[in-house]
Amino acid sequence: MDTDFAKKMIVHNQQGTQMADIAKKNASGEEVRQLAARISDELTNDTKQYIDWLTEWKETYFNLSDFPEMEGHDMYPTLPGIASLSDLSALETAAGSSVDKLFLSLMIVHHEGAAELADSIVAENMQFGQMINLKNKTMKKQTEEIQTMKQLQAKGN
Repeated sequence: MDTDFAKKMIVHNQQGTQMADIAKKNASGEEVRQLAARISDELTNDTKQYIDWLTEWKETYFNLSDFPEMEGHDMYPTLPGIASLSDLSALETAAGSSVDKLFLSLMIVHHEGAAELADSIVAENMQFGQMINLKNKTMKKQTEEIQTMKQLQAKGN
């Protein structure tokens, strides 16, 4: 159960990092850029920890880049909260306040999807204490970030 959760979170976090990196570079609002930078750092660190554990346990895993769009068929992962390739493309090409708005809406759904994974039957059966602690710490941070993102949306970002 622990390895399954870590494998899913690697791919999930890599996409979250990708979206956050776009927003920290292109968002028009300073608060959104700062939030995106914090999310990018957190997800990068968590992903590295999951990879380190899987490597230590001699487990294989996929990276987000292992799921390309092939010949018009979307082979992209379908984990809860994962943005579609068209959503990512829209975020990459957005400008001005559109970046802020799209990033916030996509990242709220993304964080909610991570919570869904964390609350799943798989996560309930996890046994590795350090991973459970990381999962719980991450879910607490992401719940706070969802509230922050909703407040930013309400302010018109």
